[in-house]
Amino acid sequence: VTSGIISNRSRHASELGMTDRRVSYLQTDAPISFGNSGGPLVNMRGQVIGINTVVVVSLGQLGFAIPADVAKDAMRQQDLHGKVRRPYIGVVLLPLTTERALFDSKRTFGSKIADDIRNGVLVVDVVGAPAKRAGLMAGDVVTAVDGKPAYTTRDILERVQSVGQEMRFDVRRGTQALQLTVTVDEEPPAPVPQRSRRRRG
Repeated sequence: VTSGIISNRSRHASELGMTDRRVSYLQTDAPISFGNSGGPLVNMRGQVIGINTVVVVSLGQLGFAIPADVAKDAMRQQDLHGKVRRPYIGVVLLPLTTERALFDSKRTFGSKIADDIRNGVLVVDVVGAPAKRAGLMAGDVVTAVDGKPAYTTRDILERVQSVGQEMRFDVRRGTQALQLTVTVDEEPPAPVPQRSRRRRG
């Protein structure tokens, strides 16, 4: 049994290099080692507050746990739908938080990015139906979501909560200022890799 401090109650997966996940973890300095991943993270009153999931060695052995309410919602979806329906908007994003990112983006997309843009989140690619239906395009800069400023990918992804949810994106496209509504869809299944066929001679 170990004890530790919850040093962050909302550490998004994208900050840990896990760009394919859309969950915010509890960050704790309680050691999580091989074998106790999947076990409960318990508070001083004996209440389960999370599910131990991953340890990041590069951050000094910090442990990360899925919050209990997220796990409960996954169980509820499993009961209702026979699977977990993950929300999905279908974009590849890049925060324009550094001069280098801004310079490279303007070099790639040219006049699609206005000269007065200093921050926001760049749509690098549109890869899914929700974003395509809404009219988002590669080169768009998202400046706000549902009226709240967007400076990082986390500012957008944390607002993606449920299938069917409508999100209002404030977008700059060149000199145009647009408002687009994205309706969140269910994440499609990952493609099954095809086995290469060898011909016998």
